[in-house]
Amino acid sequence: MGLGLSLVYLHPFLTLWECLAAAAPIGLTLSTWIGVLFKSTLFRSVPGLPPSIGIVTCLLQIVISIMCFVKKSQCWSRNHTKIAKAQLLHFSLSFLPLVFLSFWLAMIHYTHSLLEEGGKYHVGGSVYGDLPFHLTIITSILHGVNQYATPLTSGLQAAFFADSPLVYPWIPDYHAALVAGSGSTFHFALCYPGIMLTSSFFFLLFFLYFRMTQSRRIALMSVPITFFAGGIGGFLWLLYDGTWKTLLAEDHVLVNSLSRTIEFYWFSLPAHILFPQRTTQFAYSISLLVLIVIHKAYTSKPSPVTVFHRKSSLVIDDDLKGKNGAPKEHFTMGAVPNEHDTLKLFGAAGFICGLLPLLQVHSFAAVGLVILTVAFIHVVKIGGTVVKSMRTNSNLSWAFQIAKGHQLKWWLVFGIASWGIGMPQNLAFFMKVLFPTHRPSARSFLRFMLISSDFPPQGNIILLWLQALGFYVPLYLAD
Repeated sequence: MGLGLSLVYLHPFLTLWECLAAAAPIGLTLSTWIGVLFKSTLFRSVPGLPPSIGIVTCLLQIVISIMCFVKKSQCWSRNHTKIAKAQLLHFSLSFLPLVFLSFWLAMIHYTHSLLEEGGKYHVGGSVYGDLPFHLTIITSILHGVNQYATPLTSGLQAAFFADSPLVYPWIPDYHAALVAGSGSTFHFALCYPGIMLTSSFFFLLFFLYFRMTQSRRIALMSVPITFFAGGIGGFLWLLYDGTWKTLLAEDHVLVNSLSRTIEFYWFSLPAHILFPQRTTQFAYSISLLVLIVIHKAYTSKPSPVTVFHRKSSLVIDDDLKGKNGAPKEHFTMGAVPNEHDTLKLFGAAGFICGLLPLLQVHSFAAVGLVILTVAFIHVVKIGGTVVKSMRTNSNLSWAFQIAKGHQLKWWLVFGIASWGIGMPQNLAFFMKVLFPTHRPSARSFLRFMLISSDFPPQGNIILLWLQALGFYVPLYLAD
């Protein structure tokens, strides 16, 4: 279902391969919401999540997928196939290390998820601290306090605090409960989403870097730099340990530092984030997809003649040209959207962003801050060019700047879509912050402040910023 929806609403403006990478987070998230819908309506009087919910959820996904593929096949052309093959050829060498990384981390996911040996369950590495918490939520949905809960109307209860609402992004655990309730093992319910979402994360990360830099080399180098906490984590691992056993099992950034006194503002991505924190497995891929869609919609420059045309047309973006004289279509990264298509892309990005609060509310806030920054820069740029046009008294230039002012609708569409979907999910978090029952926990839950003022011993915000970027600084300055 995720692939079908991605192809219908994001292709050809995103590449086929970006749509493939986006299929896992979109499909898993929306399938969970379908299960939530059925539990809140048709199965509200049934305890837990019986296999019948999983069956009807899968059937509806199949119907939606068939409808999407039929709709897409009607507008698929030979040109699309040609471009997809050219893109695969162009990125093939870059994909190989990403595929290797995906298989390697799949093995780690398998061994670090809940395994049963001799009637006993165990986990691996840094997952041991988080998994019992997630299992508490999952089992409460299947057999405990939330087995009769209807999430769309009454919400969920916290299984670890008596008579308290669950203020936590519970969609990832609800998905695991749906899979386990359908007859699967807990190991499979925890393992297979992690494998798909982690692989999706690294491919989407590569595509975002590529769109930002237009360089396969920098995009590919940026992936391991991110994997090793800005490169600092890998350096500290080599300096203080260097064994394969601890590479993914320890957070070297927090345990070690260059001077043993400086704390770097990083977490080890695999040990601290991807394996133990199930919410990030969903939210990080969704966040990257939002940024990719916004980047495509914002940076594509349709012709002024067709800027207000509502009829979609496939105009190939040939900004990325090969240095070896290869045909331009070998380096295309999607069709150029006209104004109507751009609004649809911003709306799609807003819808996807609206899925984030109950996946991970921190990601919703972080993506929102990034989008607000870009929107502010865009508004300032439009205002500056309009003022400049007024001073030159050029009627043609003035008319074109008015047309650019029309672009302000982009951000309005994104905001309405993201907050229209995300606001109901955020209500529980707002209530916790605005009307806390335990003020110390509310203060630690959400605060807006300069990180340098609360991150000793590095109080200099410039140095903290450089430390947070790590080896990105020399890599991107050298390009």
